[in-house]
Amino acid sequence: MARILIVDDDKDILRLMQFSLEKAGYQVELASSGPEGLEIVRTNPPQVIIADVMMPEMTGYDFTRAVRAMPGLENLPIIIYSARFQAVDRQAALDAGATDYLPKTVLPPDIIKRIRALLGDGAAESKTAGQLIAFFSLRGGVGVTTLATNIAVALALSRKIPIGLTDLNPLAGHAGLMLGLRPRRHIYNILQSPQPLSETLIRQQLTVHSSGVQLLASPLISPDTTGKHKVEAVVKEMGNLF
Repeated sequence: MARILIVDDDKDILRLMQFSLEKAGYQVELASSGPEGLEIVRTNPPQVIIADVMMPEMTGYDFTRAVRAMPGLENLPIIIYSARFQAVDRQAALDAGATDYLPKTVLPPDIIKRIRALLGDGAAESKTAGQLIAFFSLRGGVGVTTLATNIAVALALSRKIPIGLTDLNPLAGHAGLMLGLRPRRHIYNILQSPQPLSETLIRQQLTVHSSGVQLLASPLISPDTTGKHKVEAVVKEMGNLF
């Protein structure tokens, strides 16, 4: 039975989450502050952490960074669960090392589905890969990036769900520029990473657009090493995330 640590200074949220998760069959530990949560993690790391952002003594972002700095916990699933729901808030959580970001408007059943997916014990529907749409051309300058970017935004706005957009241009990817973003993370950080490919590794390289599109960018200047053998695995994993 998986242990879930919930870190939040709101006692009502703690009680609600504890009731819902225990009913779903999980063991639950509660912490009302970041330092209290860190002590629990040091003593007996849980399988999943759910943490608020605005807390006394330590923000959820600082708490997440502290957990990530602990040896062996680089891939521990951490869900930031906050009343703040702007794209910039989600990006701040991912930058801090969070695995996922959920607004507090998300109901407990959906949180449980997300936990099950992270632990790999969810229903089949939670592990079903999303539809993959590929755009390519035999020559450059025919608007492939424009087409892919516009359709990604249209899907995100019309369906009201996160859409993953992966720019596989090896020379100078412009999807980020078309979205008005300046990505500091890109696919080559995954391809060249010594870490095994994982959902956490990919999520750390995503840049969030206000439409709901989450971009896995290509760098404007191509590195010397491409890691082409990993590209197919990255695309497949993106299908599992979205």
